[in-house]
Amino acid sequence: MNNRIKNLNNFSNIATIVEENKFPVILQRELTLQILTILNKQSSKIDIIREVLCEIKKQTGNDAVGIRLKNGDDFPYYETSGFSDNFVRAESSVCAIDHNGKPLFDKNGNNCLECFCGDVLRGRFNSALSVFTSLGSFWTNSTTELLSTRSSELLQTRTRNRCNKDGYESVALIPLIAGYEIIGLLQLNDRRKNRFTRSDIDYFEELGNSIGVAMSRKHAEEIKEKSSRAFQMLSECNQVLIKTKNELSLLTDVCELIVKIGGYSLAWVGFAENDEDKTVKMVAQMGNENKYLENLNVSWDNSELGQGPTGKAIQSKKPQIVKNMLTNIDSKPWRDAALSNSYQSSIALPLIGNSGVIGALNIYSSDPDGFEHNEVIVLTRLAENLAYGIETLKSTSKRQVIEEKLHNSENKLLEAQKIAQLGYYVFNITTGFWTSSKELDAIFGMNNSCTKDMPYWLSTVHPDHREMMSSYLLNDILRQNKKFDKEYKIIDTNTGEVKWGHGLGNLKFDDDGNPTEMFGTIQDITEHKKAEKALEESNIALKEILSTIETEKKEQLLSVQAHVNRTVLPLVRKLEIGASEFQANYISLIIENLKTVVSPFVGKLEARFINLSPREIEICKMLKDGMTSKEIAETLNTSVGTVFNQRKAIRKKLNISNDKVNLITFLNSI
Repeated sequence: MNNRIKNLNNFSNIATIVEENKFPVILQRELTLQILTILNKQSSKIDIIREVLCEIKKQTGNDAVGIRLKNGDDFPYYETSGFSDNFVRAESSVCAIDHNGKPLFDKNGNNCLECFCGDVLRGRFNSALSVFTSLGSFWTNSTTELLSTRSSELLQTRTRNRCNKDGYESVALIPLIAGYEIIGLLQLNDRRKNRFTRSDIDYFEELGNSIGVAMSRKHAEEIKEKSSRAFQMLSECNQVLIKTKNELSLLTDVCELIVKIGGYSLAWVGFAENDEDKTVKMVAQMGNENKYLENLNVSWDNSELGQGPTGKAIQSKKPQIVKNMLTNIDSKPWRDAALSNSYQSSIALPLIGNSGVIGALNIYSSDPDGFEHNEVIVLTRLAENLAYGIETLKSTSKRQVIEEKLHNSENKLLEAQKIAQLGYYVFNITTGFWTSSKELDAIFGMNNSCTKDMPYWLSTVHPDHREMMSSYLLNDILRQNKKFDKEYKIIDTNTGEVKWGHGLGNLKFDDDGNPTEMFGTIQDITEHKKAEKALEESNIALKEILSTIETEKKEQLLSVQAHVNRTVLPLVRKLEIGASEFQANYISLIIENLKTVVSPFVGKLEARFINLSPREIEICKMLKDGMTSKEIAETLNTSVGTVFNQRKAIRKKLNISNDKVNLITFLNSI
């Protein structure tokens, strides 16, 4: 067994015997600063991940990069760059299945995850093997040699070998960790061998921690925002159900609210026809700017066109979620059109009446995995309300049915609010009093004896934020008629616990434009704030690491300079004694090159302008030392014209566009 481990260690990671740094410190520092800037942007999760992958791919030069994120029991690719569509479709899921296509489970009841991705995501690794780090990352500089020497009992995993089959030799899988949980992984692939060193992997493990914490925070933020939008959307749709008396107006208005308030890309309602082909007839839609629905052919039979999410929702009477259009097999007939319209995920909700299935409500999102558990709960309630609304409009007792349905919906809405720790309020600006849901009362620790007016609300605001919130409500909201959107500290009046809440609210106005009412939501975001603090601490740690790296780099440079000046140059100068003219010229060139190596000027030039070639840096040093173009040409054994052309190229790379700026003067200023 020990010999087999030794063989695997010897062959699986060629990088262990390569001393040179594949990813220089200066590029690590630049990439870290770029990633930290991106992670702190107020952008969507998908946009942040796309920017992160783009920056990593650009800076490292790897052929392909990707990020997997936890979704239910699986860890599908959330976004990739450089991998083919076929690769992503084939390898998106890491769950193991048996010959019948059913998932396999381990002894703890968890889904079995395959290949080395599964090892990293489950924290399943053998630290005695050089392919794994002590933190659980996997890396190899030659998948061919790894697979030829691997032992299944040593690696204890079922490998798919897809990376190797697609020609990727260097592969690194870095866990993304938030708190104590692995939420995904960062993957770096390259078809060349020997692309990584251990120091590179250590660096990406640190970077992975920051990405993991940031993604966890962003995920919590998006869930909070989606929950708030979903509750408001459901409330507005319920009002439409009560007031609308026309079926087409009802369906169109609901689709419009789903797009405008819910923030989804497209919504449409299709009725299940009982014709020979069992077609699904589109009757209302909103968001179809690019005519996606005009060529949409959907049915609810057993054909390929009936096995998509809409057809399955009608047949099964259950919601059908497509987490990723690219990898979902059932979406193949509509995949290209959907992706060209930036539809990444969708949900089809059956509209079920007393007499059976009426049709389906279809909603599309521009985000992969765009439908969280709480969203599905609210959207399912909405579909149920809509189905009853359709039936009610066709019956003589429509008012009674709607009221009964809304009563049930309110009970389920309260349950959903409790899950999301989000409550709503209605503030009557004229009277100064407000009403609230049970969940909001629970967040603030209020009881029935509380007088819900402005003084009481301000008493629940933490003293640190009380003056700020009083001014915000009076000046920004009531005087400037802005939307209420603020995070602030509150005190649980029952337990005295300090919490964080995020309040959102929209004003309503009378005919004269005066605000009369504000409807809004407040969500307990205490855990989210804790995650923010964790990210801040992680950023501080990374900055300290960068500072240490920079200090060590300067110390190493000074050491090299001292050694060359003290030991190497005196020996070389002794060679000049008795040397011929031909030999003396080469010795002089060696001395000049040694001076260039230890020159602080060269170090500064390389740090600021990393696109300069070694020859261009050499010419810059000669120009700074006062040599003419002719002298440079003679020293380098080239023509003066060639030197002039190289000087032009240098000016361009140094961004010297003004002809009045002298190149030598510019170099002396560095």
